[in-house]
Amino acid sequence: MLVRPMISGWEIPRISSINSQESRHLLSLPVPGLSGDLHQDLGRSALIVDITGSLYGDEARDEFLTDNIRKAFLEGEPVDFVADIVNESELEQVLIESLHLEENPAHPNQFTYQIRLREYTEPPEPAT
Repeated sequence: MLVRPMISGWEIPRISSINSQESRHLLSLPVPGLSGDLHQDLGRSALIVDITGSLYGDEARDEFLTDNIRKAFLEGEPVDFVADIVNESELEQVLIESLHLEENPAHPNQFTYQIRLREYTEPPEPAT
């Protein structure tokens, strides 16, 4: 079953590409007399999702900016996110890390956007 990418219940319009990036924190430790290095795995990094798309017309641009993504970006709070590309990753909430918007006079009435989402992890409870 296909899952339409959604941020906090809002369906992201006209996506041209969506990709995810996962990585691990590896510490490289040189050891005297050892050919090569010893590596220690410090766990995985937060998952990153980049979404790129475009909209046409002033009404679509204004709705995108005022009613949806910019509000969530400015609040800086974690939001729910679902998409097929992160289906097996157990990703539930994200922070909107960056929002890039562009209007190009060479393409009138076209508006392109790039959204970067970063996996949100609930901070641990303070020690008592």
